[in-house]
Amino acid sequence: MSVRPPLRLALLACLALAPAARAEDEAPPAYETPPALHAQDLAAAKWLEGPGFRVEDAVTTDGFLARFLIRADVGAFEAHGVETLALRVAEIEALRALRAAIASESFASAVATVAARSANAPSLPSGALGGGAGIERFFGPPAAADSQQAKVVLGHDQEVRELARRLGVDPYTTQPALASALRDVAWISYAGDAQRATLVTPIVRERPALPGSRVAHAWVYDTPQVELVDRNATRMWEIGASVETTRKLAANPNVSLSAQTALVESLGRLPEAKGRGDVLAWAATLDTPDQALFLVRAIGILADRNEQAPVVEIQARDPLVARQQSGQLVAVVPADTLAWTERFAGFARREDLAAPQRGIWISGRASSRARTELEALGWAVHEGVKP
Repeated sequence: MSVRPPLRLALLACLALAPAARAEDEAPPAYETPPALHAQDLAAAKWLEGPGFRVEDAVTTDGFLARFLIRADVGAFEAHGVETLALRVAEIEALRALRAAIASESFASAVATVAARSANAPSLPSGALGGGAGIERFFGPPAAADSQQAKVVLGHDQEVRELARRLGVDPYTTQPALASALRDVAWISYAGDAQRATLVTPIVRERPALPGSRVAHAWVYDTPQVELVDRNATRMWEIGASVETTRKLAANPNVSLSAQTALVESLGRLPEAKGRGDVLAWAATLDTPDQALFLVRAIGILADRNEQAPVVEIQARDPLVARQQSGQLVAVVPADTLAWTERFAGFARREDLAAPQRGIWISGRASSRARTELEALGWAVHEGVKP
């Protein structure tokens, strides 16, 4: 029995449409969902487990940074990003060393020495150290101060910096437990005439656990706090920051004095770039220490990039964007794993970022989807770039 022509045509039409229907069903989603990963896929083994700490294997991501959970015998800590993980692990190691020092006989002896001096023992004013200490001195005439008390503050400040150097950590850390332990041990070492060598064993690190370049590290460790605040403020003005921006940035507890120092050092290596003052104004508005570290790393990468081709303009936005003298546009993303999310796709497609040559510098890796989409839009992708 033959099939009638109308039915035959209908069957052929269905067969012709079937591949298209299957293709539509199998089409990839418009955007990627940030992946869940294993810690060992992102970080070196030495940052995942060691004396007194272990990093949870399951790691979530937000399309840019991995979120690690560290469980230690001194507490639980979060780290947003592989580079921040390395800082947190170093801080845990330092905190363990300080707590061991506090439990030692040498520390108890020094505490007894301070107590025996009673009324004759020097005292440290509350708030003498911290992110904004000394800033009012810079903006106005200093109040009359007792010379002996000023000497005590400077002595304790120096002891904190030397102790932090010995442990390879940030003397102005925003990690509360470490900051408190540094101040306590430094005070007993200073006021109790205890030798820090008898209290804390030095920790040798490949790179100190504080933000910025080696030059910025030297400024932080070697410069008294009040002088460093003054020096940073002067550099901010020279870079193009307003007085109000300088005040706000110095007072922002989320941007430590070390992070401020790292920013002005890196911006100083971009002498031809317009918009440096805008970067500092942006930094003054940051809401978390993680955001400050992210910006420090981005500016550090850009400063290194300037040595290859001069940067003439910086656009203070997220992600950070700059233009080089050649006309090339540079976007800097200190990301661990860059996914093709709706947010990032919106950035990559922005019409105001059109340029004959444009590249994106990533500290980690882009997903294969993100790389494909970026290259299709004319972005050159550079991975594994560190400041």
